[in-house]
Amino acid sequence: MVGRAPGSLRPRPLPLTSLDYHAHRAGLASAGSGTARGIVTKRGGDGLYALVEIGVDLEVELDPPPSEGAVLELVGKAERDCFVGNSLSTKPRYSWTVNGTEIR
Repeated sequence: MVGRAPGSLRPRPLPLTSLDYHAHRAGLASAGSGTARGIVTKRGGDGLYALVEIGVDLEVELDPPPSEGAVLELVGKAERDCFVGNSLSTKPRYSWTVNGTEIR
């Protein structure tokens, strides 16, 4: 990436990258972190191991603080446009905390 020193890149949960994009378009600054967890087991249909449950917990701050409706719209867009989430056959269960308020 342009403007970053070698070795300074840190992975970010992709829903946050998507949220950053939509927040920026809405004139908001965003910062946050997240964790993900999953359950892997053997599927019954084909006997292959796969993720059967995925949970993603995200905590973000938006500035200036948007209305509740705007937060719900941003979170929806972030989930909708998450490349990894869209690439999985098991859809992640997202849990968001935005400006200290649990969203879902």
